[in-house]
Amino acid sequence: MTVLHAVLMQSVLISGGTEAGYSKAYASAYESGRPLLVLVGSDENAGYQTMKQDIMPQLQANGDLTQVAYATVNMDQEAELAQRIMSGNNVPQLVMYYNTPGTGWQRKQIAGETTVAEIARFIKTGVSASSSSQSAVNVRTVSASNWNGSRGWSTIQPRSSNNLRFRGIFCIGGS
Repeated sequence: MTVLHAVLMQSVLISGGTEAGYSKAYASAYESGRPLLVLVGSDENAGYQTMKQDIMPQLQANGDLTQVAYATVNMDQEAELAQRIMSGNNVPQLVMYYNTPGTGWQRKQIAGETTVAEIARFIKTGVSASSSSQSAVNVRTVSASNWNGSRGWSTIQPRSSNNLRFRGIFCIGGS
């Protein structure tokens, strides 16, 4: 999958609380570089039910989930997976994994029922941190062995622009 394709992909919203759903969201996050957002809880927990049935659909309707791969994990049905994801015993937990430059994948969480606005801010922090780690796109690579003599060498340092980073040496101008 190319970086441009990954950047242009729309969000994958995966629900239903199955390990296959989590696996698809995980794969989507890993391939695209987008954060992985996982809601973990129990059917018996009112906070989890509120988050799953009311709060997360509002975030989806607002477009806040379009920049993440999202999954739910029901700890009653998938206890082992839930234990691997959770930190502590508070339920529900909203866990986000995001990739940052130089340090790799990081983890943040919110424990307990929370608001739409707080989760939207939480998502934005992960998206901001991971957007600078998108893979570089090399438009044209020029080296001493394949340089055609064109003038105007320019070195462009890694820099974020519309969620894409361009890096390398480019030949600008004609001969």
